[in-house]
Formats: sequence, structure tokens, C-alpha cells
Amino acid sequence: MKYYWISFFIFNFILSLFSCCFLFFVGKYIFNIIFFSQTSWKVIFALFLGWSIAQVSLTAFVQIFINNSRTATIVGYLLSIFSSLVGQAISTVVYPYPFEIPIPLLFYPPMALARGVYLIGYSCANNSNCFQDIWNLNN
Repeated sequence: MKYYWISFFIFNFILSLFSCCFLFFVGKYIFNIIFFSQTSWKVIFALFLGWSIAQVSLTAFVQIFINNSRTATIVGYLLSIFSSLVGQAISTVVYPYPFEIPIPLLFYPPMALARGVYLIGYSCANNSNCFQDIWNLNN
């Protein structure tokens, strides 16, 4: 089982990271979106890396409860994406900037990543000063 979980994580992590890299290149070089073009690539990389790890980990967790690995993978990804959308809504409506989101909510990885995307987007849109350092994502 150890080799199954290792290969499962590596395969899905590479697939997710490839999707994130594709999104980054399309956003930066094809559509020239400010979020991607003016934010430091290190910040974007850290968020996408965290997103990929969160997706694969959530999928592995869901797979414990569902016997079919394909169904568990789909349910895990859908749960991760839905959680990110809910996290984005919570960041925008319930805890908009400058309010800080409660720390317990940030323990759920898609919620933390949604908050990071919200803070970068808010900074780029309102201050025209996108993040250049990952340590600025502290609200």
C-alpha cells in the first residue's frame, strides 16, 4: 500500500502542478492579467504549490471513505474546488479586507489558499501594488 500512496500522490501532484503552471502561463503571457503579470512569481508559485498539495491531500483523505479510487479522486477535487469557492465568498463577503479571517478557518487548506488569492487580488486591484514577497500575505 505504501507504493500505491506514493505513486498516487506523485501522479496527482504532477497533474495538478501542470494545470497550475498552464493557468499561470495563460494568465500571464496570453491574457496579461495583472494578478499574474505584476505579482512576484514566487508568491504565485507558493500559492499554486499549496493548492496542488491541498488538492491531492484532500483527494487522498476522501479516498479513505470511498472504495473506488476514481470516484474518490473526482469527489476530492470537486470538494477542493467547491471549498475554494466558498472560501473566496467568505473572504469577500464575511471577512473583507482589512478584517482578519479567524485562524481556525485557515487550517482547512483550500480556505487558506482562497484567502491568499483574495489578498493578492485585492492588493492588485485597489492599491495597484501587487505582492512581491510571500511574507506580506499575513492578513
